[in-house]
Amino acid sequence: MQLLLYSLIFFSGVSALVYEIIWSRQIGLLFGNTAQSAGIVITIYFLGLAIGYKWAGKTIDSRQGPLRHYAIAEMFAGLWSFCVPSLLQYTSMNFPGINHDHELVRTVLRLTCITMIFFPTTIALGYSFPAFARFLATQQHNSRKPIITSYALNTIGAFSGVLFTVTLSIYYLGITGTNHTAASISFVCGLVAFMLSIKCKDNCPVNDDIQSKSTSLMVYCLVILSGFSILGLEVLYIHQFSLISHNSVYNFSATLCSFLFCLSLGSFLTNYLAKKTHAYFVLICLAVSFFLPLSLQFFHYATHGKLFIFANNFALYITYYFLFNLCVVVLPITTMAMILPLCWGHLKSQQAKTIGNLTFINTIAGAIGSGVTTFILIPHLGFYASFIFFAILYWCASIILLWHFAEKKYRFLPVYAIVLAICLFSPLHQYQRKKHQVIWQKDTFYGPIKVIKEKRSGNLKITQNNHYSLGSSFAEIREKRQTHIPLLLHPSPQHVVFLGMGTGLTAKGALQHQQVKHIDIIELIPEVVRAAKFFHRERDSIFEDKRVNVIVNDARHHLYRKHKFYDVIISDLFVPWHSHTGYLYTVEHYQSAYKSLKEDGIFCQWLPLYQMGEREFRIITNSFSSVFSNTSLWRGEASNSYPLVALIGFKKDVVNLANTKKRIRKLQTKRKFSVALKTGRVKILVPTDKFLHSERFFSLYMGEWKYQGRPLNTDDFPLIEFSTPITQHKSQFLHGVKWKNFREEALSKLPRKYRD
Repeated sequence: MQLLLYSLIFFSGVSALVYEIIWSRQIGLLFGNTAQSAGIVITIYFLGLAIGYKWAGKTIDSRQGPLRHYAIAEMFAGLWSFCVPSLLQYTSMNFPGINHDHELVRTVLRLTCITMIFFPTTIALGYSFPAFARFLATQQHNSRKPIITSYALNTIGAFSGVLFTVTLSIYYLGITGTNHTAASISFVCGLVAFMLSIKCKDNCPVNDDIQSKSTSLMVYCLVILSGFSILGLEVLYIHQFSLISHNSVYNFSATLCSFLFCLSLGSFLTNYLAKKTHAYFVLICLAVSFFLPLSLQFFHYATHGKLFIFANNFALYITYYFLFNLCVVVLPITTMAMILPLCWGHLKSQQAKTIGNLTFINTIAGAIGSGVTTFILIPHLGFYASFIFFAILYWCASIILLWHFAEKKYRFLPVYAIVLAICLFSPLHQYQRKKHQVIWQKDTFYGPIKVIKEKRSGNLKITQNNHYSLGSSFAEIREKRQTHIPLLLHPSPQHVVFLGMGTGLTAKGALQHQQVKHIDIIELIPEVVRAAKFFHRERDSIFEDKRVNVIVNDARHHLYRKHKFYDVIISDLFVPWHSHTGYLYTVEHYQSAYKSLKEDGIFCQWLPLYQMGEREFRIITNSFSSVFSNTSLWRGEASNSYPLVALIGFKKDVVNLANTKKRIRKLQTKRKFSVALKTGRVKILVPTDKFLHSERFFSLYMGEWKYQGRPLNTDDFPLIEFSTPITQHKSQFLHGVKWKNFREEALSKLPRKYRD
């Protein structure tokens, strides 16, 4: 009987985390993968849980059959969750106000719609745990051990839910299939619990003990501190580990799993502590204030800010990465995780009211902590100072508790002084390399953004998370070529949009084309726009030209929602394995781009082949050509080390060889497009880009790609995001010899439409 009950609460945890992961992806697709969208999902999810906890705390104790109430809540959560994907799609199609131009109106309407869709499930999930705890209390004569054990098992279930979703479910079942699987789990848990409630005794009273007001206040303050800091530190640790990882969905999940494991471990450990003592709270708070700076120092000395590359085998790599995450977070997070279960036991009563109220407060504090860390602490204090902020919070809490409860408090002051010194004087490492000079930097929700200058060459570069380059002044010629190729293929490109900004040098290439009347540049990260200004000091920059409009938004979402039409759409280079970046390579995204083109429009998708394997290349190219039946391939780089290929899709065949050559010759007369070389008494204009010559331009043309069938990369089955990290660790990326062989064996046989 008890094993079956524990199994129910375990699988409840599985489904709860699956919902959170799946819904955050679906909201990102509808409203853009921005910091605001992520914040909305977290806020609504935790607010719904909190309301459920509070509701259960008020009503369960006065009702008969708490197990039956748990069963009804789980079944309702499952049934409603079946409808969530359809409701989200219906809302996006029939409520245009959620994409209102005014930010405040748009945010309010989105919050309202998401609240109405998510609240039924999240409130039911929140309601179920206090009801389950109330039933356990009736069966175990008010013992706290089974309740704390069930809480720990619920957290382990959440851990398992992350593993299930990332390693199996999304890849094989898709987003919708995963959602329905989680809904089925919730419903089955409820159904089994309902059948058990019929057979077992389900209505025994529970005695309640009244605590002093001072003790209750202390407990509530600790619960608030615990919730606020755990969710805030989760945000910080995720950002910290992004500095040493490839930021794939697997890396993110490993960090989340290490957190959930520590939360569960902390809950289990409270079973072995005394039921009621203030000393534990004093020691826990002091220990956390010591463990947090210790965790930072361990992370620094173990990594020195370098990428975590431990094994060629992917399964081995992600296992080691998880274990390293666990080593970094285990002491501070496990210690913090003990506070909430200890507070349940400290108030002694195991009624649903006690558990519901404390968990309600903890959850609300967690949602606030996540938001405060993301939008206030990180931008204003930075990552490492934010860690120290939380350490000092716990140090202050510990000394207040010591002063309130300890009799010989002065003897502990030297210990507190040492811990405070460790917090305040712990070095904050910025991982600056000797070869680089940091010109400008800003910590953001998307990671630290820096403009660095190479001391030897003087080249500027924008980096994200220390190791991912968003572009360099060294590559200016190649980046401008990424613009010239598609614009020269269009007979009269007047309205152009760039998906992604980087340094802005790619978009700058469009300024040299007289036909271009309007340029939109869409960039997700506001700080990247600020960083790009360091690359545009001269007068003819994209920030001075009146034709240019820079938009801070999710590029995919902008195309989907803004009913503007363009002659040419140019999609920049995006790392395929970065979490959620794979959605910029889906069929649905290409369909949105197709609808945003004029009748003779061109869509250009640049692919970094040195960041994908042959399988990923074929999946993306077939996804692209399933929408653009007229698709041609163009080289962007002659090098075999870092090959670039453009997929250029035409709504209709508009390429005119004579017109293209004429425009190339006209461009060669422009300043900064060509340089003047003196040969005897004659000056010759030579293009700065050797390929942008009327006689060599079409040597970049590789041939026509015809649709070859499935598998395709779609919103429901984001294959690229999940397969590319595995390909990377198998060393199967298309560069060097692999790219040369693939080009000769497969691409050289493509039919050619244009012959110079």
